[in-house]
Amino acid sequence: MATSLLDGLKSMVTPEFLSGAARNLGESEGAVATGLGAAFPAILAGIVAKAGDSQAMRPLFDLISSPANDGSVIRDPRLALSATPQSPLGAAASKLLSGVFGGQSSPIGDWISRFAGFRSGSGSTLLSMAAPLVLGLLGNRVRTGGLNPGGLGNLLLAEKDSIMRALPAGLGSILGIKDIGISAPRIPAPSSKRWLVPALAALAVVLVVWALGRNRRPADQAGGEMAAGMAPPPADTAAAPAAPADMKFVCGTENISFGHVGDRAVLTTSLGSLDLRPVTTASGAKYVAVTDSTTSFWNKGEKGTLKLKGKKYPECTLEK
Repeated sequence: MATSLLDGLKSMVTPEFLSGAARNLGESEGAVATGLGAAFPAILAGIVAKAGDSQAMRPLFDLISSPANDGSVIRDPRLALSATPQSPLGAAASKLLSGVFGGQSSPIGDWISRFAGFRSGSGSTLLSMAAPLVLGLLGNRVRTGGLNPGGLGNLLLAEKDSIMRALPAGLGSILGIKDIGISAPRIPAPSSKRWLVPALAALAVVLVVWALGRNRRPADQAGGEMAAGMAPPPADTAAAPAAPADMKFVCGTENISFGHVGDRAVLTTSLGSLDLRPVTTASGAKYVAVTDSTTSFWNKGEKGTLKLKGKKYPECTLEK
């Protein structure tokens, strides 16, 4: 069974490609990995937006299946780093970005720069490095699957939910996600009463986590106050519990916020926003950045510990 498009792209980010991209950009490898975590789903989401329109898909399909996209970048992803606009692959990649984003390429590049903590301009350059990899992967799927424009569109639409889940919060609005019918995580409109149930559920989560963060009383006193059947998991096997949205902490000179967007945990720092994954810890809740294992956040009650790209900050305290 073929891997997902996002997993296929991640497998092309070899250590050699990552180090070369970091060297060309003058940025850290961790920041480049974070930027690619936004660039890949952004490009795919832009193509998915056109997948249901055969007229819009035809020029993109022609680029993807063109001789310039001969699959060599699949065998050696580092070719994407030297794919200048004058080279066949680089020219095709530039046309792909223009066809997908139109006049929004520059704002999207700027957004990625802020998200990854790049200098100004590096986000757009990273998009030009990511585009040949997207072309190569899609071209390979077209050739091996014998796909026509409709078949490629169906492939993309089948993966739109996973692509949207990978898209960082805030980037969808630049892409015009709300206009193409893709279900990006967002707060329901107040005009519908459907907001009531999730709002109450979110409030319940906040209250439970707040209670667990306080000093616990002995079990024989607290037992009657816990919901039936609910007991804290053993400390050595507990997965990190969910934290409430909009928790703000002060970690020395760094102000951060931690919360959830849909089913994703998001940490926002001065370097930008990062998607996190929960990891097992003896107590409290610990999360590690999906694209940078040197960035993590641990929290228990009103205290926390922050590491950004390996740098440990002073103990974090919850803002009152």
